[in-house]
Amino acid sequence: MDSLSPNLFVEDINETIAFYKALGFQLVITVPEVGPEFVWAMVMKGNVTFMFQTFTSLGDALPEINRQDGGSLLFYIKMKDIIVFLSR
Repeated sequence: MDSLSPNLFVEDINETIAFYKALGFQLVITVPEVGPEFVWAMVMKGNVTFMFQTFTSLGDALPEINRQDGGSLLFYIKMKDIIVFLSR
C-alpha cells in the first residue's frame, strides 16, 4: 500500500484545522479556496494526510452517509501491483 488517506466528517472544519495545526500538520488545500466557510480541507505532516468534510456538504449526493452527527469516514487507498485471485 502506498498511502491511506481518511476523509473524516466533522462538525467544524476550522476548529479541526486548528487542532491538527497544533499537532504540527500543515493546511494543504481547502474548498472553497478562501474561507471562512470551508466544506472540505486537507492537512499533511510528512507522509500522513487527513481530509475533513462537513456533513452538510454532502447534500443529497451520498444519502447513505448524509446525516448531522455520528462517526462517518471514507478511506482513499493508493496501491499498485494488485493481484486479484478469483475462485469459482
